[in-house]
Amino acid sequence: WTGASHTSLLVWAGVVTAAALARGVVWLRARSAPSPETVLPALRWTITILGLAWGGGAAVHIQQLDLVHLALLLLVLTGLVAAAVSALAGDLHSFRLFVLAVLGPVAPALLLHGIDRTHLGAALLTVTFAAFTLRLHRRGHLDLVEQQRALALVEQSHQESRRQQQFLEAILNSVPNAIAVVDQDTTCLGVN
Repeated sequence: WTGASHTSLLVWAGVVTAAALARGVVWLRARSAPSPETVLPALRWTITILGLAWGGGAAVHIQQLDLVHLALLLLVLTGLVAAAVSALAGDLHSFRLFVLAVLGPVAPALLLHGIDRTHLGAALLTVTFAAFTLRLHRRGHLDLVEQQRALALVEQSHQESRRQQQFLEAILNSVPNAIAVVDQDTTCLGVN
């Protein structure tokens, strides 16, 4: 980071750290909240602020970087977004806000740095990566929702099966005659 001033890098690191700490505090409160819906707006705000801390800081520093350091910075930002694909799988809106906050400022900053083939290509790849991860996240989110529905149906089916078993046991126990339940090997499974 030869071109970037140490002061601006320290300020950026401080802003990212403060945003991460704020997100951590809100996340800890969310775990003990009676209803997730009560803290969802605060979680989304802190996720967006953390994304803006990364993306805004990167946009400010892009013009001061050579191509090697620019590539390293883009690698870090895309790694953050890629990790968020699974970490934020349960919330489409949070992920969209995060991607917009992290990568939104980067593409214009790349074009302000220069309109040569390298910067234009990097800006285009940034936008393409954002679109790809948004689609990938949506697909993962829909899979997660479908899995939750399937689990709910399985649980509902288990409960119905338990109710039917209890009903049959109640009928069996209420019959005045002795009845034994045996399996195919004539092993006694129960007697009323």
